[in-house]
Amino acid sequence: MKNEHNLQNHLLIFGIPLAIIGVLIFIAKSPIFLNHQSYLSTGITFDLLFIVPLVYFLFIRNTNIPKITVVTFFILGIILSSLIFPLQNQHFLNLCKIWVLPIVEISILVLIIFKI
Repeated sequence: MKNEHNLQNHLLIFGIPLAIIGVLIFIAKSPIFLNHQSYLSTGITFDLLFIVPLVYFLFIRNTNIPKITVVTFFILGIILSSLIFPLQNQHFLNLCKIWVLPIVEISILVLIIFKI
């Protein structure tokens, strides 16, 4: 009974962020995207980079899942944004790669050093 409840929690924890990612990719590949590329690419990039990891964090904050796993969803958002958007619509993504990604990498490195 406990294993079934645990499985349902993990499906909820990972399923909702992955469902959000799926909807965002669907929007990015839809004909609506072609008419509003600049607005939607910025919005979808913001959602993939910040909202999805935030939703995941809100689900895992009271569990024993390590909080550092939020970075996995952030990196996944960067990779997906790089793949689904044309280069001319990656302005916000490039800013995030230049300014936010190094801060995240340094923070992880400092955290690992302090844990050791």
